[in-house]
Amino acid sequence: MFSKYFLDFSKQLTKKPASKKTATTKKTGTKKTTSVKVDMKKIKESISKIIPSELSVDGVNVIDKTGFSPDGTDFVVYKEYCPDILKIMGGYIPYELARGIFFVVPTLDKKSLIEVLTKVVAAKKLNRFSLEDDEKEEDDAEFVHIPVFILALNSKYDLLDLKNDIVNWYLAKGIDLSYEFDLMSVVNTGVVMKNWREKNYLAIESMEDTSMWFFMLMNEYLENENILQFEFRDYIKKETVYNQY
Repeated sequence: MFSKYFLDFSKQLTKKPASKKTATTKKTGTKKTTSVKVDMKKIKESISKIIPSELSVDGVNVIDKTGFSPDGTDFVVYKEYCPDILKIMGGYIPYELARGIFFVVPTLDKKSLIEVLTKVVAAKKLNRFSLEDDEKEEDDAEFVHIPVFILALNSKYDLLDLKNDIVNWYLAKGIDLSYEFDLMSVVNTGVVMKNWREKNYLAIESMEDTSMWFFMLMNEYLENENILQFEFRDYIKKETVYNQY
């Protein structure tokens, strides 16, 4: 029942756009045609069809009430507070409304793995700077995290080596557990998922069923209600003193 849908889903994710970009070289004046590697619009459309209907997805960044907004986010799944929330917030999504952050990797290798893991660490620091000192000392389990998903369209890794490189990088850099990604999908290869109870990663070689399992696992995160309350007043930074009568 699910298999055919997610086989088609995987094909849409990895399908290259029909259009091509044309560039003129400076030396010869000749035109060089190259294919676009990733169709982000198509990926966004595909993701929008498999997330809960009350949520939206856009290629924007998340911002917290201190003004911190990590770069490099490809997509954010969020609760649409109002139709013009993006316009009101200048193209950003408030931390309290975000339900998931996506990073897309065209081809996963040692270099791109380190790059995306570094981006994840920055994304996981959202809202940290807004905590009071006493809140920072509380058990980390009480902190509300935005789940981070990595979607790799292709990979030069086998799954075991990928898992080992992920774990080894985190250990070598001394990265805190709370700054690690939650779920990775390598299309048509497998998923790497965080086992928060055991505090380690599990790699599952799910092959053509990968997108199906990514869908199921991803939505378990997205369906968890964020306990933070969104208040517009937290994002108003103007210090204007108004006359009161």
